[in-house]
Amino acid sequence: MKFWPFLWREIHAHYRFALLFVLILGLGLAGFLLVEGLRASVATSLEKQSRALLSADLSLSLRRPFTAAEEEKIVAALGHRPYSRSVEFFSMLSKGGKSFLVLVKAVDPNYPLFGTLATDPVTEEKIGAALATEPTLTVSPEILEQLGASVGEELGLAGQKFRVASAIRDDPTQSFRAFALGGRAYVGRDALEALEAGSTATYSYLVLAPGEEDALKQKIEALFPGAELRVSTAREAGESAARALAYMGDFLGLVSLVALLLSSLGAAYLYRSYLERRKNEIAIYRALGVSLPMIQFQAAVQTILLALLAILPATALAALLLPLLERMIGLWSQVDLQLALPARAFLPLLFLCVLGTPLVLLPELLVLRHFTPLALFREQEREARRRSFWAQLPALTLFLLLAFLVSRSFRTAGIFLGLLALLLVGLFLLLRAFTYFLPKIRAGGWAVQHALFFLARKKRAAATVFLTLSLGSLLLHLLPQLETSLRAELEAPTRLPSLFLFDIQDEQRAALESELQKRGHALTSVAPLVRARILAVNDKAFERVTESGAFATREDEQDARFRNRGVNLSYREGLQESESIIRGEAFSGLWNEASGELPKISVETRFAERLGLKIGDVLRFDLQGVEILGRIVNERRVRWTSFQPNFFLLFQDGVLNAAPKTFIANLPALPSEEKQLLQTLLAKDFPNVSVIDVSSTITRALDILAQMRLALVLLAGLALAAGLSVLGSVLTLEARDRAQALLLYRVLGASEKDLRKILFLESSLISGLAVAFGALGSLAFTYGLSYFLFDGAFAINIFSLVALSALLLGISLAVTWIASRGLVKRPPLELVRGS
Repeated sequence: MKFWPFLWREIHAHYRFALLFVLILGLGLAGFLLVEGLRASVATSLEKQSRALLSADLSLSLRRPFTAAEEEKIVAALGHRPYSRSVEFFSMLSKGGKSFLVLVKAVDPNYPLFGTLATDPVTEEKIGAALATEPTLTVSPEILEQLGASVGEELGLAGQKFRVASAIRDDPTQSFRAFALGGRAYVGRDALEALEAGSTATYSYLVLAPGEEDALKQKIEALFPGAELRVSTAREAGESAARALAYMGDFLGLVSLVALLLSSLGAAYLYRSYLERRKNEIAIYRALGVSLPMIQFQAAVQTILLALLAILPATALAALLLPLLERMIGLWSQVDLQLALPARAFLPLLFLCVLGTPLVLLPELLVLRHFTPLALFREQEREARRRSFWAQLPALTLFLLLAFLVSRSFRTAGIFLGLLALLLVGLFLLLRAFTYFLPKIRAGGWAVQHALFFLARKKRAAATVFLTLSLGSLLLHLLPQLETSLRAELEAPTRLPSLFLFDIQDEQRAALESELQKRGHALTSVAPLVRARILAVNDKAFERVTESGAFATREDEQDARFRNRGVNLSYREGLQESESIIRGEAFSGLWNEASGELPKISVETRFAERLGLKIGDVLRFDLQGVEILGRIVNERRVRWTSFQPNFFLLFQDGVLNAAPKTFIANLPALPSEEKQLLQTLLAKDFPNVSVIDVSSTITRALDILAQMRLALVLLAGLALAAGLSVLGSVLTLEARDRAQALLLYRVLGASEKDLRKILFLESSLISGLAVAFGALGSLAFTYGLSYFLFDGAFAINIFSLVALSALLLGISLAVTWIASRGLVKRPPLELVRGS
């Protein structure tokens, strides 16, 4: 028997199965390809735009001014390479009775070193050179819109007057930034002497070193071995700026993985039905001398070819959806991103098709050994199914590996898979109970009894439909439920402050509080902020993490970010309502130096986990040249969405009181008119104090969240489409298998209406339970994600739950009607004729 001609005849003879297999698997592969196309496009855009994003090849930054000795070392290390110096800090920009928080960037005449900042009106000079001659500003258009100002007018900044020279038309350094506080204002660096930069100021050297950035980074890090100086290449800066896109890609990857799981379940069911129909044929081949390995090899190659063919509809569907996804991303991100399907996006698909398909269908391929000539005379299906259970483990292992690879996070993949596993266990138990109690139900007429009878007998078909619809329903419900939970947490009017103030200097705190008191207001949650860096943990040097170039998980990246930056310390007598101790002992009262005990420290639990800190560890800090020690005595959980001043590290009172510090504080809920009046007052009398309008910030964040949700809904819809296609396929195959039984009912007097009623009851029961379980599962999923990722925020959107459930049930019943409409119209005479 010639292999390839035989294989082609098999595919051609069962072309309907082949076509359905390709289309269902193509739906799942389309979602996976869409996400891989997004990842590849972001990586390509980063490669092209990273230098423009940083406006240089390398940046060196500190959260304080460079000392003369540090500048001398840096300039000597840079040699002949061009560089530019800049300072970034937050401040209030004002006009008349309005004020607006902006990020001020003071630049020298060399800025930008790379790329062009386009303005209106157009200037031929570099932006740094254009701003160097007089006190002028170049600002983001939204600043002018917010303040009702225009080019040529004067605006107040840090107690000084600056004329608006131009508006930013295109700033490549702001690409990939999905969310930023306020707008951006550029000033000349010489004007910085007339301004007061707050404690949030970042002082930077930007360097041109094409092709030398990695070596130069290592050289400078060797000169500054501590973690205080942050050295970043353009590539790293681009990855940091695109972090929101990367995290969204991770979540989309997990959603696409569910779509792939659903389509794989449907494909496995189709292949099982296909083999059952060919059982006698395969047994005859074996009787004629065809070996079992040859039959299994032929079947494996056949499935791989069909999976490779599924890439074609997957590519077509992904190409149709890519522009839609690009438009959705453009709603919330300033990224100049053109989505495409580069060749490297297809590599994971080829891997899945060649290796994944045989693994998923391995239980069915192993069942072929039971299709012997003896099987022509007796049934061995139950024994075969029991023996093939362990063959599912390779596919499960592959799924676990894919979940980790697409999320790049042990934590996220673990939470996602853990919740999914609990859901599947619940599905399994519900199905067992369902099929156990169905035959015992005696209510209803004969149509109801026969519908229950068929469901109880067709456990495999019922389980496939139930699982695919439940998971599709869960994904569609999950996103609005998550958004509702976050909105409920962020929009709680009784808990959230109205204004958030930072950069309050120690010497002006009393004057600020006195001025607010005159107006009937008082600062709340006032907290000191002390900048420091960790020198050692248990006398072991706390060194920066260097990039290894190997695959890094999201946990690795987060650990590196936390380790490679300074820390904000604070102190207070007790905990706030947004904090709770989860392990260790609380502390109160002033630290007594004469006691001989080390000061006590409280650490936020996730911060401790990322840095490997534990209770009992002794930390040594550098506070602007002064070293202090402290011992960790407890771990806290913090609800960061409270917008209260919270810190990763809290010292016992009496240790940091004399250290150089600033204060951050809140103002409670205020009417909008009073809030704007206070912002203007603070911008005038306390120009260095930065003020964040919490409500407008939350509104903007929630708007971005709603826009990001569209992209997630797109992938969830694809997963649901895969589930519905599986439903249609299962109904079509089952209807074909039950054709004789339904025709027999017609012979016995059942009408077309009666047959429709049986099929409708079956579909209503299984679809209704699946949609309801998916809706309830989405609530459990939301609660789990909220607990682990969003500090416990949880709320239920009843309207969305009911409306989406009704919509999904209606679509399921429509698919049932379409799949069965031809079957019930067949005349009883066909049974007599042997059709």
